[in-house]
Amino acid sequence: MLWLNSKSRLERKTLADNVLMALHIIGNSKDPKPHLNTNHFYKWRIDADTEGTPKIGNLAKVETQFGIQHVVIWGTKEVAQDISDMKRVIKFDDHGVGPKHAYINDEFKKFNES
Repeated sequence: MLWLNSKSRLERKTLADNVLMALHIIGNSKDPKPHLNTNHFYKWRIDADTEGTPKIGNLAKVETQFGIQHVVIWGTKEVAQDISDMKRVIKFDDHGVGPKHAYINDEFKKFNES
């Protein structure tokens, strides 16, 4: 019988074909109304457990350092390097931002046009 300790086990790396690029929806104490953070894209890994299909402008539920949050999908890209250190996409929703926050869709359109 072969016994392996944790140091001799091979590390299993998560290699994925796709990475989600998306924009956070943020608010602050001065203006609690949510807005898109268009300062830069954030990235998450898409793995076998991710539910749904990504569609630009729709929402995705992702893991963040502050818990699970929704982000607006900008696109995906293929990568070859190890991305196991990225937080994961939990689910792609089949809808965008609701009518209460329709102005976020307008911000997204303006961002894509620039």
